[in-house]
Amino acid sequence: MLKYRKFLDLTDEEIRFILTDIFEAIKVDDIQRDEDCNIITAQMTTDGWGSENMEITDTVELSEGDISVDFGIPDEDLFKWQQFLLAKGCDIRLQNNPYLQENNG
Repeated sequence: MLKYRKFLDLTDEEIRFILTDIFEAIKVDDIQRDEDCNIITAQMTTDGWGSENMEITDTVELSEGDISVDFGIPDEDLFKWQQFLLAKGCDIRLQNNPYLQENNG
């Protein structure tokens, strides 16, 4: 059964996994959590998506509702982000949800 988990409790390994899955990142580091703004930032390096010898490093800002980078993100990648958050329990709809109570009978 899914249980609510705070967004900022995602591990560095989980952040690396999803950024690699969505953006084919070759390196993800400098992962920072901002408790005041409830965001996670990271430095992500890609291989330039087909450009020869052109690694590109961008700052990625992750929130419970969005991924913010200096380029456009297809809707299917944003949907994948939402699926990932739900699978990890980082979805506000899971917090104090009376329909997720264990069935004792």
